Amino acid sequence: MLSSLSKREKILLGILALIIIIAPYYFYVYVPYQERIEEYQEEKGELETELAVTRVYVRRLPELLDKLDELEQEVARIKEEDYSNEGLMHYLLDTGREYNVKLISYNPTVRRDGIAVNGVLEGDFNAIISFIKQFEEDYFKFNYNNINIRPRDNLLELQISFVHQYEDNGGDRS
Repeated sequence: MLSSLSKREKILLGILALIIIIAPYYFYVYVPYQERIEEYQEEKGELETELAVTRVYVRRLPELLDKLDELEQEVARIKEEDYSNEGLMHYLLDTGREYNVKLISYNPTVRRDGIAVNGVLEGDFNAIISFIKQFEEDYFKFNYNNINIRPRDNLLELQISFVHQYEDNGGDRS
């Protein structure tokens, strides 16, 4: 039967046989492998990106550990602070001396949620502003109710009313 075919027909049959053999290989072996290779390359790219981010964190680790130590020291300092009525008064007196601010009156009222304070301070403008900034940094759990600043001689008089809130863990309520 093949001997009766012409040379051209034999070549066409050979090409057809080759296509019949190669087509299943291409669609069932080559294409799935290519898809897997593409998936692995995408996964490799994602892992390389993740590795680069991790390397950045590893390089920053000493800096982050230093920051963590600073924060732990700050937390320890805050826990050691005396947030009682007496401690607050001593703080106002001592810090006032540092900033050249005089505590003229201090009228505390101990409440369930904290210490309500009405006080009068006296000093020059820059000293009072610096004092208030320092107070806000050191005693961060308070709310101002009222602040009045009036000129008095060559100084300013600061009438202040605020509530110093106790710590969430109960705080010192003496």
